[in-house]
Amino acid sequence: MDNTSKQLSDLIERALSTSKAYEARVDADSHLIGHLERNRFNSARAQEVYTVVIDNAVWAVCKGMPNRRAVYRDYLNSELRHAYARGLVAKLTDYGRRADQRPARRHFRWLLGS
Repeated sequence: MDNTSKQLSDLIERALSTSKAYEARVDADSHLIGHLERNRFNSARAQEVYTVVIDNAVWAVCKGMPNRRAVYRDYLNSELRHAYARGLVAKLTDYGRRADQRPARRHFRWLLGS
């Protein structure tokens, strides 16, 4: 792991340890658990939800930095944001013991505008 990745990893860890990020993560967890209970869980959708939670938490931490735009741009260009989101999805699904219950809508993307 190079120095930039280590710094970004530390930034994400610090951002996720804030109380506001914890509240957002609990809200996301309850939303996704509702999907699990209704048999409508999709890990790709869950990863997007957690990515938004992580992005918002990192931006809240970056707001106080003098070079916030450069740091946040580096964060957005890194793969770490998706790696952390995948890790949170894995924890939610008991590391793959609960599989996707609703497949992604690949065949109708042209119709849905996605």
